[in-house]
Amino acid sequence: MEKIVIDFEGDRDATAPLTWAQKRTWKGTQYKYRIVQAVPIPPGKTVQEVCSAIKWAYEEFESLRTTYPVGNDGAPCQKVIRAGSVEIDIVRAGELTLEDDVQAAVSRFGKELHDIRRDISAVFAVVTAGGAPTHLIHMASHLALDCQGAIALNSAIKSYLMGQYVRATDPVFQPVDRARWEQSEIGIRENSRALAYWKEVLEKFPSCSSRSGIMTSPALASAASQIAEKCRVSTSAVYLAALGLVAGALTQRTTCSFLSAFANRKTVKEQSFVGELVQNAGGLLESLDESFETVVRKAWRSSLTAYTFSSFDEQELLDMHQRMDEDRNLDKRVFDIAFNDGRGSRKSNAPLPAVHDVLSRTVVTEGEEHYRGDGRFFSCSLQDADIERITIIIHDFYFPGLSARRVLLAIEALIVGVAMADIECVERPILAVQGHLES
Repeated sequence: MEKIVIDFEGDRDATAPLTWAQKRTWKGTQYKYRIVQAVPIPPGKTVQEVCSAIKWAYEEFESLRTTYPVGNDGAPCQKVIRAGSVEIDIVRAGELTLEDDVQAAVSRFGKELHDIRRDISAVFAVVTAGGAPTHLIHMASHLALDCQGAIALNSAIKSYLMGQYVRATDPVFQPVDRARWEQSEIGIRENSRALAYWKEVLEKFPSCSSRSGIMTSPALASAASQIAEKCRVSTSAVYLAALGLVAGALTQRTTCSFLSAFANRKTVKEQSFVGELVQNAGGLLESLDESFETVVRKAWRSSLTAYTFSSFDEQELLDMHQRMDEDRNLDKRVFDIAFNDGRGSRKSNAPLPAVHDVLSRTVVTEGEEHYRGDGRFFSCSLQDADIERITIIIHDFYFPGLSARRVLLAIEALIVGVAMADIECVERPILAVQGHLES
């Protein structure tokens, strides 16, 4: 495979503690896989222009040229490399097999391990067909980029190639700056406020004395979108409400605690941040024995509240968990359900089909484990905005005889039933879910 060497020179060397979000990610072995994405290159560009854009990206965004060693005090840190060289792979694809060749390259690169303590966090490859660059593949440590950070990077490189890049903030807000902000007086206050909220939520939890499956459902996507538009909330709130109702039906309770992953990109500076900011936050859904619209609005408000307090020091939260566990005998998985909406800002703008036209296209596959959350009863994730690929993990200890297929279809039946004005789904959704789970 042909390689091109790129020299970069940024503004500074720098060392700082890990950010709160990075502390969540930095664990286990020092040898990790990188997150791999392939993005189309605007037509009319040369390989040299694309390599110049890669050089610019290394120099503009410190997260791309960072390592994560252990400091003299034994704690992990982030170390920015001011100048260095990297090799860029040139992947030659066939013009008739371009998409297959791109996916094969993504799969191959995704199997390569890197040493987070010694290797810089991101590397690139350029796919060409007929001599022209078609795709840019970037491979980055999750310590350097979360999903929204990858989107910000893609947007920045595309804008640079088109001659349209404008910094959202000047200077660029870098992970080292984020770490130093977290240790400032403002960051300390933010952390204290969030941990106080967490303590309040955790104190409400009762003391505690996998099967998996994936469903793809275009009908679910259409129905959730229809309900969200009517209630003026996000589709995430619709799914969270449905998951809370399923948990309530299974446990015969009208209260459900949830843990969700949040992007923590509230400001323009954070939205353009090329780095890792995703953290979890929890909340409660109460009085589930009401109309679906009421439960959805509660889910929306609870999510917004949790999002407000989703930026905090992960280690301090862990310490608080341990102290509270000793006093209150809390289960390790203290939240009833975990929910991760991985669609982010990639949600499709394509028109959705009518619900009744695509009901027959639902596919459920059991035994596939692509997501493991920290929900006590079950954990769920969403991917692929066009067809709504939903993954669920059900914990055997609580529901040994419950199939993942039955739960997934109950979620679909509830949301689709509400969209199609089924009276029980609309007015008494918890009873409707119980019926679907028992049928």
